[in-house]
Amino acid sequence: MANEIVIKDLSKNFADVQAVNGLNFEIRKGELFGLLKPIGAGKTTTIWMLSGLLAPSGRTALYGDLDIRGGDLPQIKSRIGVCPQEAAVFKFLIGKENIELMGNLHGLKKRTIREGTTKLLTQADFTDAVRRKAKGYSGGMMRQLNLLMALISDPDIVFLDEPTVGMDARARRRTWEYIASLREQSKTVILTTHYIEEAQALSDLFMKKSNNDRRNRLVETFLTCAKRGFNEAHIFRLRFSNNCSLYCRKDKKLNISL
Repeated sequence: MANEIVIKDLSKNFADVQAVNGLNFEIRKGELFGLLKPIGAGKTTTIWMLSGLLAPSGRTALYGDLDIRGGDLPQIKSRIGVCPQEAAVFKFLIGKENIELMGNLHGLKKRTIREGTTKLLTQADFTDAVRRKAKGYSGGMMRQLNLLMALISDPDIVFLDEPTVGMDARARRRTWEYIASLREQSKTVILTTHYIEEAQALSDLFMKKSNNDRRNRLVETFLTCAKRGFNEAHIFRLRFSNNCSLYCRKDKKLNISL
């Protein structure tokens, strides 16, 4: 399957702070990719760069032949939807109006917005709250609304920046199920999280980054196959940025000391 996004030595500096240091990985079309890092490790900065909200300090990322550092950002932005880490909703509007507003900002036709909104609300089981003003929503409900706002344009690629923060267990499980359903729609999903169980439950592949500088240089891209579709006879592949690969069976532990 072809690569949807290729990240090449992507980095970002803020004065003397290096938020992202030479990130390298590839995401295939239709893949649900989990970016698992601790709080403050540069997940949101990475999403901002990949979505064109922040210019990288070094190297780039490619969407096919489209480069985030060239003049291709309008074309890239037409293909993506972003659910930010902080809830970005208009609290004086009802939930349905928030979704419709995003459709209008994307230049969609009224009929497309109306049909798309109805479809999203039904799929996400969010119809009960949709006619209430967002100022009365809980934090978790605002996160759910934000996700639907990101999807109204029917994007090929969806960025979800810690989408379940602030949700209770029931809402989180329901949101997991909805995110997993995006794979069935052939969408490419990039999910950031600091919950390892979330990355394992949802992702086809996930990348884990350590805070150890020496390890980051040697194991910059740590990918492990998620459990979906695997049995005990299959193996995990751990792929590193220096192009070497290690293999281990799912039922055995692999300890790496660098």
